[in-house]
Amino acid sequence: MTERGHRYEGLLMFSTVIGLTTIAFLFFISGVSVHAGGYLQYDGVYACYDEGGDLPGTQYYRFYPDGTVIEVASTGSLAQIQPWFNKEGAKGFGRGKITQLKGNKVSFYTREFGKLYQYSAEIDGDLIRIKESRWLWGNETVRFVRFGESPKIPNCK
Repeated sequence: MTERGHRYEGLLMFSTVIGLTTIAFLFFISGVSVHAGGYLQYDGVYACYDEGGDLPGTQYYRFYPDGTVIEVASTGSLAQIQPWFNKEGAKGFGRGKITQLKGNKVSFYTREFGKLYQYSAEIDGDLIRIKESRWLWGNETVRFVRFGESPKIPNCK
């Protein structure tokens, strides 16, 4: 191989390393955790329908890349309540932060009406199994729903 060929090969290898490093860095700063079990999605909400309790309705969780979490329980459809998930306007709803996101595990808290709720959860594709530290009745499984979609929302239990 000529000297020019060696330079071209070296430049090609350098470009490949820079490209792969850039992609890895973008995943790191985007806050997306990639792993076998799934990843936390930010372009919609996680939801489940709760038949029990005093008022049947849908439980919604919205996560943001900066770690903000908004939790809303409502009888309204996602289309009706989508404006409630504006971070600046989310007053009177459970609002908190992600405290840990590692692999397919996420921990977060919300605070509503002066009460603190702490959660641990496991991501599995479009589902998250959530456990609230004070719940006595077990886990809640929520399904990811993109804004604008209308899939069937599963029961919470």
